[in-house]
Amino acid sequence: MNLTDVLEQIGDTDATVAAETQRRLDRLTKPQGSLGRLEELAVQYCAITGERKPAVPRAMVVTFAADHGVVEEGVSAYPRDVTAQMVLNFLRGGAGVNVLARHVDVEVRVVDIGVAHDFGPIAGLMHRKLMRGTRNMLHAPAMDRTTAEEAVMTGIEIASDAAHQGVGLIGTGDMGIGNTTASAAIAAVMTGEAVKGVTGSGTGIDEHGFARKVSVIEQALACHQPNAHDPLDVLSKVGGLEIAGITGVILGSAAARMPVVLDGFIAGAAAAIAVGLQPRCRPYMIASHRSVERGHRFHRRPVAHELDDAEEADAAHGPDARVPLLEAGQQLLEDRVEARRVADHVLVAQDADRRDGRGDGKPRPPRRDRRTWTASRSPSAHGGDSVGKLRARRAGGRLRRAAIQDAIRLRSARRPLLGHRRDPPPPGHQVAAPS
Repeated sequence: MNLTDVLEQIGDTDATVAAETQRRLDRLTKPQGSLGRLEELAVQYCAITGERKPAVPRAMVVTFAADHGVVEEGVSAYPRDVTAQMVLNFLRGGAGVNVLARHVDVEVRVVDIGVAHDFGPIAGLMHRKLMRGTRNMLHAPAMDRTTAEEAVMTGIEIASDAAHQGVGLIGTGDMGIGNTTASAAIAAVMTGEAVKGVTGSGTGIDEHGFARKVSVIEQALACHQPNAHDPLDVLSKVGGLEIAGITGVILGSAAARMPVVLDGFIAGAAAAIAVGLQPRCRPYMIASHRSVERGHRFHRRPVAHELDDAEEADAAHGPDARVPLLEAGQQLLEDRVEARRVADHVLVAQDADRRDGRGDGKPRPPRRDRRTWTASRSPSAHGGDSVGKLRARRAGGRLRRAAIQDAIRLRSARRPLLGHRRDPPPPGHQVAAPS
């Protein structure tokens, strides 16, 4: 399978399922639209997957790591050796993305797609290295077109494999010193904005470093003249290997009808390339947050929905932090009782009263309280309105109990809540005592 085949596989989301899901949300026991983005996310997820009542999905974050030759120009506050050090930290489980992933029960996969370091055999690392970092874009194209396409296909294969393994929601992460420079260059080309308007401070460079970063990007664009109408040309001349990998994950997820949560500025650059290659992938993407990098406001335009307006630094933790919101949207479809069910309980109660010979259609008290109710029904004992108030109060209790029982039946059929084991523990499993 080649890139063209994958692009042709990406279809539109299911508008019929989206409309049905919205109608069901409107029938729930709540004011219409009162849950805001949770409802939007539930509708979007159903439209993407084509499922009318989806289960809470298994989630995974894929973090791509690669180095950038343009770091030689002093565009970052850190040397590129930090990329390899951070990869090792990911594998040890010591990064922020690992902490949040453990908290929300999300798997993290780390992919070496172009780090300038030989890791050797190491547990947990996916070896997909295509180059030992890109070339310095100031003097040469970052990579050739063939390598750029191969990196995109690497991401597509990872997303496709994840879907076959039962993953239903995928998030993106990245690690690469210098990658905000490549992302700003992509933003300038794909949006037509001035380089200074889409470039940020990255890892915290000072004013002189920022001016140098803007100048390097402007010179690289003037030298290579990347074609905004040819996304692979842009990616190969001023992009990065991890950006290409994330582009592939977006396209592969869309082809597999699986939503993808984007982390921030770097993922936004990948989204711009992906939409340029296949506009139909747009509704499959969800932005986790708004990056502090100023260029992200332009990268967010191709994305269908955004989970949070909060402005945060990009550290691959955005998808982890927002996965619970997506899962809450699916719980909304599973657990809430529809308003018509409550109405059905009222009709059943009234019908039972008519069969008992009451004939007035008013609620009848529970049988176990009949003696108490009979003893207190005399108007002379409690006043003329006491009987009606007592009947209404006890009928309300009956309806509440029926609604609770209905919710319990629904709850017993769904998957466990977030943070609990989804599968039974193996034989002999010992739960560690809290320290």
